[in-house]
Amino acid sequence: FPASAWIAARHVCLLSRYSTTAGPQFRALFEQLVEQSLGVPNIAARVALIPTAAYCEYGENPESRSNARADAESDAARLCADLGLASCDILELDAFDADPLGLRSAVKAIDPHVVWVTGGNTFYLRHFMRTSGFDKLAKELCAPATGRRALVYVGQSAGSICGAASTDIAHFKGWDDPAKAPESVLPYGLRLAGEDISIFPHYSKEKGHDELISIQSKSFGLDTSENHQVLRLRDDQAFVWSQTAGDTSGTGVATSFTFCSDGSLENLCYPPPLPPLAPPPLHETAPDIAAAFYRGGAVVGGVPCTGEPAIDPSRLVQRGDSEWFEEGSPVGEPQV
Repeated sequence: FPASAWIAARHVCLLSRYSTTAGPQFRALFEQLVEQSLGVPNIAARVALIPTAAYCEYGENPESRSNARADAESDAARLCADLGLASCDILELDAFDADPLGLRSAVKAIDPHVVWVTGGNTFYLRHFMRTSGFDKLAKELCAPATGRRALVYVGQSAGSICGAASTDIAHFKGWDDPAKAPESVLPYGLRLAGEDISIFPHYSKEKGHDELISIQSKSFGLDTSENHQVLRLRDDQAFVWSQTAGDTSGTGVATSFTFCSDGSLENLCYPPPLPPLAPPPLHETAPDIAAAFYRGGAVVGGVPCTGEPAIDPSRLVQRGDSEWFEEGSPVGEPQV
């Protein structure tokens, strides 16, 4: 099969709140996702923990930053104890602002099986996902080209919103202050569960969230597509999308469901598998696909870098949804 005929693996878990989802049932789910990712059972996972969303509430002075780091280390220790991890290393995206190559080097050093993005301010998180280059890197790692191992993506609260389709969801309840982000953020997330699935975390029917979702979806234009879904997640629930690699003739299989902390599953279905979000390296690419990204050995489709990312002179070209790379580097080729 040509590269375009293949379906790559993808393993995504989006939850509202870890503390109320945690337990032996969630650990079993987590271990299953890791096993599906690696193809090997009983592996103690290495996790890259991204606490950036919570950092905006601490302030920029050294003492506040130290407190933020201490809380993140406490979260990492709990995950290690709860899930039997081999390691849980903290990755602060704001520390790699305008330094995507530095972020890639840090991720390479951690060599994670799982990328875990915690909660906080969605707008602050999405901003630094872009300026650090994490949005491009996450697609390469968690929704890669054919034949490459997909890391597990776990997002909680803000991390789940940013992992799904629309970040406008963060406006619905008014909990997150958009002004906390240094500049206006992109209205869409990583789309790891597809372009038509957005996550509304901390859902409560008793608090009138159904009506709120209906009103705000119209306000933000999310009701214009008949295929778009705003998935409601209670604090004891997680949404899972997991697909195995294969080809479009039917060997690639996707499964999605809502996991409840008591171990029960809701809305189990087998949707069409999603295609990779990152193009393969040139030597793995079918000629017709390669032509879409290269012309005469040069990257095409880029536009001049504008806005605050231009403070880094090495980031000269922008492609797609603010995915930054050095001029002349192959599209999709890992820069580590």
